[in-house]
Amino acid sequence: MAILKDNVVVNASLDKVWSLLTSPDAIKQWLTDIRVTGTEGNYPAVGSGLTWEYKIAGITLKGNLTVKALEPGKHIAYEITGLLTGTQNWDVSGDAGGVRVDVTNNYQLNAGVIGKVAAPILDQTTTATLKKSLAGLKQMAEK
Repeated sequence: MAILKDNVVVNASLDKVWSLLTSPDAIKQWLTDIRVTGTEGNYPAVGSGLTWEYKIAGITLKGNLTVKALEPGKHIAYEITGLLTGTQNWDVSGDAGGVRVDVTNNYQLNAGVIGKVAAPILDQTTTATLKKSLAGLKQMAEK
């Protein structure tokens, strides 16, 4: 399994940042390279989720992010299902210096030998996607 971690500090209110993290329409704007294709249930309630597509190296990966834990304004945890499986956790904390957003992706590509060959490319691309997405989140929040 790959574990990718990153964070960003945003000069905006915690409420604004949380709204951008949990609104499907906002997510579609700041999330880079991964396309949110729909919602399931009463998102972001526990048990609800997002459907997504991620194009990488000419292959389209499709899957779901199902909300497994939610602490409004602080934490949202997803289970990743599809050709990629694993977890994704977003943690938000704020103080006078701004709002810090930490994200941890723990995933694996379930594609046998092809998956093992593609894993380094996926990890490199996903790391870049995460950085661009956090920059997009910061830019939207600071408007």
